[in-house]
Amino acid sequence: MALIGAGGKTTTMFRLAAERVALGERVITTTTTHIFPPTPEQTGALILATEHEALLKMAAEALTTCHHITVATGPAPEGKLRGVAPEWVADLRKLPGVSMVLVEADGAKGRMIKAPADHEPAIPPGADLILALASAEAIGQPLSDAIAHRLERVSAITDLRPSDTLTPQALAILATHKQGLLKGIPPGTPAVLVLTHVQPAQRQGAEETARLALTSRCLAGALLCSLDEAYYLTK
Repeated sequence: MALIGAGGKTTTMFRLAAERVALGERVITTTTTHIFPPTPEQTGALILATEHEALLKMAAEALTTCHHITVATGPAPEGKLRGVAPEWVADLRKLPGVSMVLVEADGAKGRMIKAPADHEPAIPPGADLILALASAEAIGQPLSDAIAHRLERVSAITDLRPSDTLTPQALAILATHKQGLLKGIPPGTPAVLVLTHVQPAQRQGAEETARLALTSRCLAGALLCSLDEAYYLTK
């Protein structure tokens, strides 16, 4: 499962991992970009290795005692960890007992929404499901660098100028555009729009965004969530 977009990919990844571990499954979390080192509360073990075979061997050993491990290849700028090559993910999935590999496959500099650059996202081959994230807190805010990563690309896709209000309609366009959140998704791979930070004040705008996005028939569904609750909208 690959997570792309903006608005809480890392938090969502570790939350999903915790839920699967609670069911008794073994899970690997990783990234094909950069992430901050996980806390002990987020993962059972952190595995760092620059060589492919060494990483697989260390991961397999750790999984004999931990139901959830996080793997990366070493330090990166800004105190982050450098992720694995996309093609390594399939081998991680084949390790004994692993039921799921969750991959943060995009970067957003902590912004609420984004449009990808030419080299983004870094979705691993063979991904079974894509979660395309955006924060509902961006709805109703002026479009600016404060909420948008790669502002000029977001502006071009949504036809909004900087300082224009980000509407549910504009966010739905970004979510379903082939140069927006759907960029680089392998043909036939289902994608679910995940709108995060949906508090009561954002719920109406988030629901409108999801319903508009689903009319495109490009998405398998939409998930509206906060730290407290989540609910799913199908086509």
